[in-house]
Amino acid sequence: MAASDELICSEVHTFTESTESDSSATRVSHFTFSNPLRISSHNDQEINYDSDGDAVVVRKEDYPEDALVIQHDLATNLASVGRQVWRGSLLLADYILHNHKQMVGLNILELGSGTGLASIVAALCGSSVVATDIPDQNILEIIKANIELNKDILNTTESITVKALDLKTDECNDTFDYILAGDLVYDDSITDALVSFIEKTLAEHKSTKFLVSLEKRYVFTVKDLDTVAPAYQYFIQKLSKAFVKFVLLDTMFKQYFCYDRSKDMVLMLISN
Repeated sequence: MAASDELICSEVHTFTESTESDSSATRVSHFTFSNPLRISSHNDQEINYDSDGDAVVVRKEDYPEDALVIQHDLATNLASVGRQVWRGSLLLADYILHNHKQMVGLNILELGSGTGLASIVAALCGSSVVATDIPDQNILEIIKANIELNKDILNTTESITVKALDLKTDECNDTFDYILAGDLVYDDSITDALVSFIEKTLAEHKSTKFLVSLEKRYVFTVKDLDTVAPAYQYFIQKLSKAFVKFVLLDTMFKQYFCYDRSKDMVLMLISN
């Protein structure tokens, strides 16, 4: 079997509750999360008092969890990894939920949306979102299906538009407040295209900011005689030569989705 045909499986799937599956290894799962929007909504309501006249304190653990319903694949080859859910998307979703008050009314583009999870969360938090991915592998249809599956929690699906965008051939023609990219740093040719896209976009749209999340994936190489994260190191080298600024953000903020947020998870802000 050629390396490109080897099956790859995201460990994120072990944290989900399956609702449907079929022989093609496609699954519809519930991704549960603590919803801070419900907490904010409750805080705006009138305070209740008990029989002694004391205020009734509602603790955050008393709030019910919500869940996104996501269609995804359990395992794919490298070319189709966008059909799975990866921790980079969940880290982006956590960051958006943690800063949900600042997300209201923003225009957001997501690159390589995959299943659309982060885009759906951004729309849930009040942003106008364009979810994009390559026009093959049936990925755009998966995003549209997942938006429809979550129409009840979104209240409206009009806040998300789905479009084809190939980093290697397309450019950003519109201005966005934030452009999201989750777990796109794993292949050098895609990294080259991503950095080129970032550089061209920021040259044209001065106020746009990129939020890039990724996981350092370590391998042992004879060349280095050490365990290294070559894809991450290559990305940093490319960014360092580009005419952009980048900073690593603290990832110790509250976790809302259920997954293993390891020390190897990276969240990066890139801007002019």
